[in-house]
Amino acid sequence: MVDGGCPVVTVGDPCPSRPVSAEIVVTEPGSDDPVATVVSDADGGFALLLAPGTYAVSGRAADGGPLPFAKPVEVTVVDGAYTRLRVSFDSGIR
Repeated sequence: MVDGGCPVVTVGDPCPSRPVSAEIVVTEPGSDDPVATVVSDADGGFALLLAPGTYAVSGRAADGGPLPFAKPVEVTVVDGAYTRLRVSFDSGIR
């Protein structure tokens, strides 16, 4: 999990992504019913055991607030293999 939002971005002062703890929600594509949820650690890492298949992974603030948020990312889980995924959050700051 990484957050790419900064309060002020100026030329020569980029806004690097930073790890963020968040609630991760896994659904089947096109569904709002969670298959699994987990809270990522302070470094943004998380692990879930899921059956092989295709899922939509999204995120929201760990405290239940509206920000930051992450649009769903589709991921395919293959039997017997780890699947790495990067979910980027939008802080809403413009």
